[in-house]
Amino acid sequence: MPDIIIDAPAPAQPQRDGWLPVDADGNQVYWKSYGDGARSLLTLHGGPGMPHGYLQPLDRLATSDRTVVFYDQLGAGVSVVPESYDGWTVDACVEQVEAVRTGLGLGQIDLFGNSWGGWLAQSYALAYPENLRTLILSGTSASIAEYLANVQALRVGLGVDKHRVLMKAEASKDFDDPEYLDVIRELNATHLRRAWPFSLERSVREFEKLEEAGLFTPGAAYERMWGPNEFCCTGPLIDWDVTAELGRISTPTLILCGLHDEVTVACSQTLANGIPDNEFVIFGNSSHVNMLEREAELYLAAIDNFINRH
Repeated sequence: MPDIIIDAPAPAQPQRDGWLPVDADGNQVYWKSYGDGARSLLTLHGGPGMPHGYLQPLDRLATSDRTVVFYDQLGAGVSVVPESYDGWTVDACVEQVEAVRTGLGLGQIDLFGNSWGGWLAQSYALAYPENLRTLILSGTSASIAEYLANVQALRVGLGVDKHRVLMKAEASKDFDDPEYLDVIRELNATHLRRAWPFSLERSVREFEKLEEAGLFTPGAAYERMWGPNEFCCTGPLIDWDVTAELGRISTPTLILCGLHDEVTVACSQTLANGIPDNEFVIFGNSSHVNMLEREAELYLAAIDNFINRH
């Protein structure tokens, strides 16, 4: 196969953009859209707290019939919040999704969520099923507990010495320890954004390039709701779990997962087992952010095909 590197996406010029209040306190989010279609694909980024920019390749799904909408959630990217803000709950984030939908007049939407965005999308689907045409869940799970149980195997798989570094630093809450950060960098390069052909050194270098581009620079929401890094949850999200409610998601759902995803295939299988009307696709050469990896074109084609058939 050709030696292809998926670079950080260029900041394409949106056709429309602006700011929109999303709560009673008047806190605003930045949004932008591509395409001119009456049908809208609303995208929910990960984190919580990651800027929306890493999802930029999804703008290629915009057509004359479909508008693709991005926004930085509160506490992410340029959608900053005051120090006194205390709305760090899933329910509050669900209402902000609804405020974006109604504020932009999107009507019934196709809803995409990656990682944390997938958890948020599931919560929205349970709260507002009538507002959805389709649901697209990418690299996500039905519960944080299942994710953490599965990611533990990835941590152990690094070997005894590196696993000891992780446990020691997390026990002492020394998340800035250089050895600890080196191990986290290796996990990111293997299971978050993976180079093709796979080389750990190359993958670390490419992931650092994305960090330098600001695509994986977490905002306030990350530490408040999640924790210090992808592989350690210390925030209130640790209790989030909709496994028992998956049967209530009536929206046609596309489940997407990378074979090497930090949110493992087993987590996506739980979604497929629980959601009544779903299609499940695994990308064998990808990890967590498929849209920036070797199979990006196949990934986008799967989303486009699914939406077109519904």
